[in-house]
Amino acid sequence: ASDVYKRQVSTWLIAACIRNEPGLVDELLPWTRSRNVWKRRSAAVSLVPAARRGEHTERIFEIAQALAGDSEDM
Repeated sequence: ASDVYKRQVSTWLIAACIRNEPGLVDELLPWTRSRNVWKRRSAAVSLVPAARRGEHTERIFEIAQALAGDSEDM
């Protein structure tokens, strides 16, 4: 499988874990400070399904704020 596919699958797996264990959302904010661009990106993208449901809004905005100045295209 391609690297892009692997990253997409892992992001959706993270989203599913957060849906099953909502407290895991608190683990994502530290990811925004990772040197790994894909980990930082996953902190945001894994919350897209929750955002669509109107869940974890405060944490989503915190993560967006933390990544707003990122030099990489998030």
